[in-house]
Amino acid sequence: RAASAATIRGLNEVMRDRRVARAIATRLGAVGAAGTSFGAGAPSRAEVRIGGRTFEMAPVTRPGGILGGDVVIPRPRPRRPKLSREPGQFETAIEVPYRLIVSPSAYGGWAHSNTPVGAGAAQDRVELWHTRLGVRQTSGDGETTVNETSTFQRIIRAIWARDRDLFTNWATVDPLHSDVPFRMSLDSADRHILVRQSAETWLDEDGGPIAPEPVDARKLYLSAAGAWLDAIGAWTTLPYSEIGKLSIESWEHIAPMGRDQFVKVVYPGYLFPFGHRASLVKLTERKMKDASPSVAGLFQRKFLIIKQPLLRYSAPDFPITEIRVAPIVTPTLSPDLGQGQNTRFVPQVDNAPFQFILHLRDKEDRPLRVTTPLVWVAEQYADAGDIRDAWKPHARVAFSGQKVAYAAVRKGGDTVAKTDVVTFDATPFVGGSTPTMVSADVTIDAVEQLSGVGPTRIAFFQEYLDHGFGGPNNAGEVWAQLVRDQVAGEPFTVVPDTPKVMSFGQGSPSGSDKAGGFIQPNVAIGGLSRLKGTVNDLASVATGDFDPAQFLGSALPKLFGVVELVDLLKAVGVELDDAPDLVSETLDRIESFIEDLERAKRLAQEAVDEANRLVARAQQKAAELQQAAQSALSAAQAQAPREPPRSVPPPQLDPWCTIHIFPDHNVLAQPRAGFPPPMNLRAGCESSRP
Repeated sequence: RAASAATIRGLNEVMRDRRVARAIATRLGAVGAAGTSFGAGAPSRAEVRIGGRTFEMAPVTRPGGILGGDVVIPRPRPRRPKLSREPGQFETAIEVPYRLIVSPSAYGGWAHSNTPVGAGAAQDRVELWHTRLGVRQTSGDGETTVNETSTFQRIIRAIWARDRDLFTNWATVDPLHSDVPFRMSLDSADRHILVRQSAETWLDEDGGPIAPEPVDARKLYLSAAGAWLDAIGAWTTLPYSEIGKLSIESWEHIAPMGRDQFVKVVYPGYLFPFGHRASLVKLTERKMKDASPSVAGLFQRKFLIIKQPLLRYSAPDFPITEIRVAPIVTPTLSPDLGQGQNTRFVPQVDNAPFQFILHLRDKEDRPLRVTTPLVWVAEQYADAGDIRDAWKPHARVAFSGQKVAYAAVRKGGDTVAKTDVVTFDATPFVGGSTPTMVSADVTIDAVEQLSGVGPTRIAFFQEYLDHGFGGPNNAGEVWAQLVRDQVAGEPFTVVPDTPKVMSFGQGSPSGSDKAGGFIQPNVAIGGLSRLKGTVNDLASVATGDFDPAQFLGSALPKLFGVVELVDLLKAVGVELDDAPDLVSETLDRIESFIEDLERAKRLAQEAVDEANRLVARAQQKAAELQQAAQSALSAAQAQAPREPPRSVPPPQLDPWCTIHIFPDHNVLAQPRAGFPPPMNLRAGCESSRP
């Protein structure tokens, strides 16, 4: 029943109903161009069925309805970002760290002593006055205290940056990271971002609010000698990146007595082209590197942390199913990144591109390992052309002869090829990229042994990418075609190449001239099929309309120049439709034989190397034992007691003769009886001089 305005009571009911109606309309979001007046043109009644019963409802508008005929519902105001402003004179505003204005929450309180605090027995020495941030709590009797141990609402927000006084268009244009006017722990862009993410409400790409997140203040002391700050904050950055804004993933700041000691700022990004999330870390520390002069200066370094080391893939245009990036943390990047921190850069260490180690898995889950530079891209940066240009000099990744399964294997190695180089590209998006394979330089071992065509550049066949294997569009299961670069030096664009000829004629590695010129076939190769092996007319093979004579071409000469080989094969019952299969299976057998030979050679070489190592180890052990024995002997000799030398008197010999020397110098030896003369006639004689 509609209320009547004829009485005071009825008028009050009308006004009450209108207030309720306005509240309902506001919540429902009823909109007019500049406000809509609902009058007599509105429907008079409405019927609603609930639980099988029909109820007649009064209209929302027009006289007698809920809103009445003269109610105007205003258009809701469009959502706008709630931006910060410079704090007023009577608002809590603390500049810590440098040029950043912070303020605690409404629950914050300060605890300090109102009288000087002496140092124990030495009361004439007092501590530096300071006040500490805590959380105000009110007891049941109304008494308010400050709890310094509670972490609830012990927070701060960066409400303003003094750099914004210089950047008048900061609301629409982000300040960029730079070392102007000099290098600092936090640059002007850092401070601007911290205000945006901790105190301002911005709108995401769908128009919804991005709620700011405060910073946890583990410690905030204020004193006349400077502030003590220990703060840490973390944010979800993707909503800011999606609207093209620079962002900070986390911030940690320790500054005792107004001096930065440890400042860590982490920026979100990813590694192009494979898409692994990687954060750029700027770390500033106060250190004393020299004993004299002992100056504690600030030292800053930047490095990458791989936040998402493992990614898996399943796209048909990418032969890799898993990539693990190492190392998790890079060395210090040098030289400095400059403006590349705002967009993208190739990480360098000691002025050379840093070689990341990629552990891969192919379509058959076989392990692979390659090294290559990568491009770090800031999460919000979306200039695809510029990102790909940075990657272009490194797009060709060396696989060094590793065998790669480019598609699911049906039997044997029908989609496996020895790979020299793979060219990678990717499609970037905000926060990541989707990698693709442009081309690959491969060597088919058996074909190379029979006919030295050299490495072949292939790319995925379009029908395989669109429809996979089988079905009416790719019954022949063609998966690769020969390609070449459309423009030299442009690795990202390839076009079909002319078929390569696998020659068995005179001069080829396996030429028929060595067999007396029996036949001289030449087979053209235009692509690879999982069913047929090497094929030429890819479109015909894919749809099942295969022409064996066209495939074999000059491989069907006249036998001895007289008999058509195709007629001879038909006469003996050989189906030419199976010709590619025969070629493929033959090449597979040859390849397996070559692999067995190489494996045997490798095992023999390993055995020889192991024998040489055993001989060298035995020789080294013998030398070590000999040296140990010599050392033991020397030690024993050094420990043995030494006896003093003894005088041994010469033996007493009985003379066998007497020698007479006369004045004229004549000598006479007169033998004594019973002594035979010795060999030395002068030995053992007595002398006498008359």
